[in-house]
Amino acid sequence: MVLYLLGEENDSLSLKEAVAGLEPRQVLEALVDAIENVFGPGSAKLVFRTLELVYKLDSEAIPSNIDRFDELLDRIFGAGAIPLRRRIVSELERKRRQQQQQ
Repeated sequence: MVLYLLGEENDSLSLKEAVAGLEPRQVLEALVDAIENVFGPGSAKLVFRTLELVYKLDSEAIPSNIDRFDELLDRIFGAGAIPLRRRIVSELERKRRQQQQQ
């Protein structure tokens, strides 16, 4: 837990690796949870709308275009993409654990 607080956990796992084996619905849920956890309630809607209008990436296409989404995180958030990416990987891992328990 301490390593996560220092920002070292999940650094070696890419988004592409983290989404492997998850359903598109689970990926989108994890993205919403992570974005809203980092930036606050309602922020996911704004991020997805920006991706759609400015970058022509529809939210439903994100799970199959995770590399493009990852690239756009850096473009949109700059250095702020780092903690967001960590949180996304954490949420994706949580979804995976839930899936394994069912």
